[in-house]
Amino acid sequence: MGRALAIAALVCWALLGCTPVYRVHQQRTPEFDFARAQSYEWLVVESADADTAGIARRVEQAVDSGLERKGLARTSAAPSFLVAVRLRVRQRPAEAPDPYQAAYGPYTAPPEQFNQEGTLVVEIVAPDENQVVWRGSASVDLSEIGASQAADLLIDAVVVELLNNFPPT
Repeated sequence: MGRALAIAALVCWALLGCTPVYRVHQQRTPEFDFARAQSYEWLVVESADADTAGIARRVEQAVDSGLERKGLARTSAAPSFLVAVRLRVRQRPAEAPDPYQAAYGPYTAPPEQFNQEGTLVVEIVAPDENQVVWRGSASVDLSEIGASQAADLLIDAVVVELLNNFPPT
């Protein structure tokens, strides 16, 4: 199911004319026994940006679906772990254009350009110790994403990839 969703997202982006590239990283704490984990609950994290609140809800839905597919149940009664999501958008310099482009002339530096990079971080927290025991993050150039439907597919694909090796063994 997860692989089919990722393929569908890639097909959609190909039809739209662009394929966003995202980078995924995962870290874990070896002391936490993920084999015993059966349930989870969401840890409320205040969003610093009101614009990301809708995206955070969409990510929460995607993570819920991903964890349910792995046999984990959401519960408020003694969960095995807590889940937190953090979103960040920052400006980063765009890649430098070809210095030989005729549009800039031979001695004129191009104007500095910036792209928006979005980063999604999913953290798994041990409820007793209140410590992060697993972290997955993904970053994508947001200038490559157009329609909200494409953004929804990107969220689904990124969350599937983030949770691909979760729980770690």
